[in-house]
Amino acid sequence: GLFRFPSNFYLNTKTPLIYENFNESNSSINNSVYALCEGQDDFVYIGTDGNGVSIFDMKSSKLVDWSEVLGNEKCAYFKSAYAIYQDEMGFVWVGTSGYGLIRFKIERFGNKLRVVQFKNHLARKEEKGFLSSNIIYSIIPKNKDKLWIGTRLGGLNLFDKKTGLFET
Repeated sequence: GLFRFPSNFYLNTKTPLIYENFNESNSSINNSVYALCEGQDDFVYIGTDGNGVSIFDMKSSKLVDWSEVLGNEKCAYFKSAYAIYQDEMGFVWVGTSGYGLIRFKIERFGNKLRVVQFKNHLARKEEKGFLSSNIIYSIIPKNKDKLWIGTRLGGLNLFDKKTGLFET
């Protein structure tokens, strides 16, 4: 699961450590945590082997499961989020194990969260301009317009966010 420690937990070693633990027995989070991304608007995106992405809302100190995000039912199904990156435009990029590259945007809607944009990029064998593998382990920005996408069995991809094309 996931442990949350106070920011100053290491300052006084004589004080008992107080922390929160989120796991399958006390929350909706899957115990296999693969990726964390501190995002904009006080969100921490959590990639696990579970369905979708979990979001920890720092403003409310609440863990939000993907199934609780408004509009999730209109999005393509995905799980096993291994890499997460949020760009300057607020788009969250998620590398999955078998479901390709996911791009979405989350916004606050009252005391709830909602998906306002969603796109799924899938590999197409032998076709130029497409993702080379649906198993993604890393996402690193090259610059504001391009992302390096590290895949399993498909090598390294350079994705152009403006054109939507991949180069292997």
